[in-house]
Amino acid sequence: MNTPVPEANSFLQFWIIVGFIAVIGMNVVSLIIALANRKQRREVSFTETPASKKEFDVHVIETRSALTAVRAEMAADRQSNQVHASRRSETLFSKMENTRTELDAKIEETRRELSEKIDDMPERVIATLKNTGAI
Repeated sequence: MNTPVPEANSFLQFWIIVGFIAVIGMNVVSLIIALANRKQRREVSFTETPASKKEFDVHVIETRSALTAVRAEMAADRQSNQVHASRRSETLFSKMENTRTELDAKIEETRRELSEKIDDMPERVIATLKNTGAI
């Protein structure tokens, strides 16, 4: 009944050796792949033919004319905005002047009313003092 049992230490050493051989195999495979991919050359190619000098010059002229048109449009917009702002400021200034004139008239009217009341005050004070018997 005595069956031989392998030692745990030799079992562990067996798996360490298997793992070591697997790591070496993976390194060899990755080295082969790296060497195989290193030989590939990268090239850039154009699928369309470049434009001729004449076509390029036509494109430059079209672009310049479009740019000139855009600049002219921007200048017209700027001028229009300045005219609009000028009209708006004139309108606001006119409204402000009208308001100022109205306020000046109201202030003058109030001043006249107060002046009349102040001028009439000594007569009222004397009348009040006489009615109360103070004088």
